[in-house]
Amino acid sequence: MDICGRALAGDSISTSRQGQVWVITARRRELTFDPATLRITVHAGAETWTLRPSRQDDIIVQTGQDRACFRLADAARKTVTPFDTGERAGIKVVLEGFAQGGHRADFSVTLTVAFEPVEEELLCEAMVSDAATAAPGSPSDGPVVKEIAWPGAFETTRSDWTVIPWGQGGLVPGDWPQEFSYAGGVTLGSLTMTWWGHQRGSAAVMVIPETYADADVRWKHPAGGPMVMENVWLHSLGAMRYPRRTRIVFFDNGNYVALCKRYRRHVIDNGLFVPLAAKIARTPRLAQLIGSPVVHTSILYHTQPASSYHDKNDPSKNHQLTTFADRASHLRKLHGRGVRRAYVHLDGWGFRGYDNLHPDPLPPSPEAGGWEGFRLLADTCEQLGYVFIIHDQYRDYYLDAPSYREDCAVLDEKGKRHQHATWAGGDQQLLCSAFAPGHVRKNFGAMLANGVKVRGSYLDVFSLVALDECYNVDHPVTRSQCIANRAECFRLIRNLPGGGVISSECATDWAVPHLDLVHHSPYPGLGKIEGTTEAGWTVPLFNLVFHDALVVPWMLGRGKDQFQPPGDWGFLHALLNGSMPYLSIDPAEDELQQVRTLCALNRRVGIAEMVSHEFLDGNHRRARTRFADGTTVTADFTTEKWDIAPPISESEMGRAFDK
Repeated sequence: MDICGRALAGDSISTSRQGQVWVITARRRELTFDPATLRITVHAGAETWTLRPSRQDDIIVQTGQDRACFRLADAARKTVTPFDTGERAGIKVVLEGFAQGGHRADFSVTLTVAFEPVEEELLCEAMVSDAATAAPGSPSDGPVVKEIAWPGAFETTRSDWTVIPWGQGGLVPGDWPQEFSYAGGVTLGSLTMTWWGHQRGSAAVMVIPETYADADVRWKHPAGGPMVMENVWLHSLGAMRYPRRTRIVFFDNGNYVALCKRYRRHVIDNGLFVPLAAKIARTPRLAQLIGSPVVHTSILYHTQPASSYHDKNDPSKNHQLTTFADRASHLRKLHGRGVRRAYVHLDGWGFRGYDNLHPDPLPPSPEAGGWEGFRLLADTCEQLGYVFIIHDQYRDYYLDAPSYREDCAVLDEKGKRHQHATWAGGDQQLLCSAFAPGHVRKNFGAMLANGVKVRGSYLDVFSLVALDECYNVDHPVTRSQCIANRAECFRLIRNLPGGGVISSECATDWAVPHLDLVHHSPYPGLGKIEGTTEAGWTVPLFNLVFHDALVVPWMLGRGKDQFQPPGDWGFLHALLNGSMPYLSIDPAEDELQQVRTLCALNRRVGIAEMVSHEFLDGNHRRARTRFADGTTVTADFTTEKWDIAPPISESEMGRAFDK
């Protein structure tokens, strides 16, 4: 107790040594730690959860061209002492002296393992010190601690289930027959949220890497299981400059929905959750998106000869044009069919079309109508009541862009600049994110000066691809700084006259505070079993956390080309997720009717929390979601029947496309 009589961590959590093993005891949890192997075992309720012991590649160290792996448990010196900060209590482990196969490394690692006193969640921290590291922003030939894999992965069995927020989300039985694996970052578009978990009977556990900017995750599921998911910490510009923290949460009773709701509370606490209601208050135009369809259309697709998409056999496919005036006419026709509100996403409006010349797409395509045609299309959307958004790009850095400067491209830790010619514009590198906000100001300032009523922008790939680090000594950028630079670009769009609507490619948790809309949050669609993804049965994990914080549209087609699992109809997924739909610019009547239904539902639940999701059969082909307003949606992917309760009324259907 402190002098005011308030409870401190040490009052409810005790630490003791029993032989060679250390024990941390809380009211409802008991943890044992074996210094010989660094194995952690936690008794939580009726279940026991064990993390894998130290392994040979716990730490990876790079020295010039040499790469050495060290096992944390092999440290020559280990010191374990009680640890109590007042807000958590447990043990501190200091590891010093590492050698392996002729390699020696002069650094120490400090680990802390501690329970918080109220909810008895476990916090594990790792800190590297006294290591030779690269100077910020410069490559190094000296030893650099590249990775630390700690705490270890949970030991699972073939009867456990893994909850994995890959894309929208998957629920993977431990004996899942399909093999899959991933070795990529949490911020790579692999995990769209920075957590994962396991279910064992009625109990569950979840892992939350809290210092997420430099987090990595590796998972491996051999055919027939069981799954292994490993927490990995990455260096940043050649150093581990701050403690890396992982939170582990134990559930005596809980499933994937409970895990989602715990993560929802986590992102509310740390500021990654900004509700749509608050976003609408800061950008009133955003309200027009709720209950609106997405009309994704284009002007010019031009493919350079160097591009991997260039068609040598049919040159006509390398240059396809629709004028601004023609697109304006198409939108007026759509409006005449009763679609009185829409979000119009325009690709290929730049000088040489889609994915060309970035970050210098201006002036608008002369052959499509130039500035005059661009203004006409924007004015038409304004007159029709449509929100006019343009595709733009500030990461791909084309070598023939007028402003290209080699020194402004990302320099990696090996002193090289990544270069490829995959996309339509041909040869490109990566623009250092330090310069992206300046290009946003330049381009949108020019559009405003020319009277183009752009009401927002889709900044391509920012919320999908890896967070870039740049080692150029003149403009070094860490992953955390990359987030800040991308966020500044989003803010500049929000500050357009009247408030700009902000979108990017994929739903990702770090970007939620800054975005209003994403292009998609799909299921991967790579499964070999009907109705599944590569990562098991489809569950809307992202929307269980963020449905009322981010607008996520849905494609209505079938199959993996529409980001749907094999055999699934996208319309049913859109219903279950209460999503705004995509709409063709010249839709058939059946598509128009489906979209009207979805818009009416989205208008009702678009800013409501998704409270629950459940499967109604053992085949995982019937599912039900429930929203905070009481609306439930049931869908059967076998019969393709569906139900909304309370039903969509005639008046709601009638208002679906109204302003």
